[in-house]
Amino acid sequence: MNPKSICPEHGPMPRTETKYGGRYGCNAPHCTVVCWDSETSLPGNQEVRDLRHACHKAFDPLWTKGHDWKRFKNRKEAYRWLCNLLQVEPAKAHIGMLNATQCRTLLSVIGSLTPSPKETV
Repeated sequence: MNPKSICPEHGPMPRTETKYGGRYGCNAPHCTVVCWDSETSLPGNQEVRDLRHACHKAFDPLWTKGHDWKRFKNRKEAYRWLCNLLQVEPAKAHIGMLNATQCRTLLSVIGSLTPSPKETV
């Protein structure tokens, strides 16, 4: 059994197809654990999912074009920084694999970034 398809609290989760790909979701009442069927996602409850969403919202502008807060020339460079920050190997340096503590660390560091010299002019 695919370990991604197991809710840490209730066991096996059914897989459904969405327009974004396969998704596992726990059917137990009031359980919010879900996981995408990809190499960059681990099961997470609602708190972790909300934190991961906030991380993407804060992190992605650091490497995508058209954002004032861009800090990295590309995605690869940004995720290398993420590896160093969280002390994780590259295969685990994906926001969909972060736990709540790692998400909070990332959000705190991004929140403390100061504007680059060209933004203060």
